[in-house]
Amino acid sequence: MGYRLKPSQRQRLSTLQKGTLIIASTSFIALGIYFGIVLQSTKTTPGHASNSLMLEDPAGTGETLIAFTWDEGEVLKPEIGPVGSQTNTQTQIVSEPDLNIKGLTNPSGGIDLSIPWNTSFETEGISIETNFRMLDTDGDFFSCGKEFRFGIRKGNPAVRYTLTDSKGKKQVIEEQSDYRIADDRNFRIYAFSYNPVSGRAEILVDGLLVWSKKTDAFQSLAWKAGTPVVIGAGLDAGGTTSCILDKISVRKPVGGRFIPLDLLGFSAEPEGDQIMLSWFTGSESGTEQFIIERSSDTQSFQEVGRVRGAGKSEEMKAYALLDTRPHHGVNYYRLALSNHRSKSVWVPVIAIRFPPEPGFLQPGLSGGTSR
Repeated sequence: MGYRLKPSQRQRLSTLQKGTLIIASTSFIALGIYFGIVLQSTKTTPGHASNSLMLEDPAGTGETLIAFTWDEGEVLKPEIGPVGSQTNTQTQIVSEPDLNIKGLTNPSGGIDLSIPWNTSFETEGISIETNFRMLDTDGDFFSCGKEFRFGIRKGNPAVRYTLTDSKGKKQVIEEQSDYRIADDRNFRIYAFSYNPVSGRAEILVDGLLVWSKKTDAFQSLAWKAGTPVVIGAGLDAGGTTSCILDKISVRKPVGGRFIPLDLLGFSAEPEGDQIMLSWFTGSESGTEQFIIERSSDTQSFQEVGRVRGAGKSEEMKAYALLDTRPHHGVNYYRLALSNHRSKSVWVPVIAIRFPPEPGFLQPGLSGGTSR
């Protein structure tokens, strides 16, 4: 059930709609506080949505697609994301007590942890980070067929990725850094990111920029749907049983393609046994419909409802939609546009615990309501 609120319509709102208006109107008053506090929030409090993309991403660097730590002793089980399907037979988890590290090794053939294709992988940009020990000079930390590979070539960080522009024209980038990694058996943090808004790609080692590439802006990463993602392809720890790969996370970076609106705020509040979603735009250009999608795990999203957009506007607009059937536990919500290829409208993905914990004081209503 969705509403597009206009001052001229307020006197005709039903009882339920008036409850919606209270939240939306109060949120207007609180916008200044919102920008000063909520946009800086990194913690999801019971019954109130945080602007963090998810609880496990306190830095707000993007929606996490895959995250493995191997701390629980299961090779195929991730902390976040789809479960792996297979690895090479000798892949195992080993501990390095002196380094307080637990990760993967395979002395023969490579780790090759395969993860079945998931539609969430088809992201326009990407941010990858892993902890790797130079026991092998050739292999991939993260790969997906021929379209994407990030790893090591002859001891140097290297990457291959494929871009596609708005007309479907593809461009393959395959390069390696001149930065030679010392053969000292130390773990280092290797990171790769590609931002589709700027067209800039970077490789960092322990925070040091060792390679960058600037291509035309607003090109998306190209993926071959159905191709498994592989972690540790060809990494065999130099034939040893020492840990070579400790932790890896893959995120969708903050930002995306051109978004035809200026999103000022997106929030969720408990409303009895339902959840009220509200959002504000400063301007819109060609917005047909807003779609609210909900997930219990940040991986599989389902549509909750739609609200008609303003189309073209240079004024602040307020919108609201009531989720009448929220999950028990943490609910994740995101905005999408019916006329836009992005799976979500930039950021945020917001989270709210439902039902709130006893004694929670719901903000935004005059006098407060004890939950």
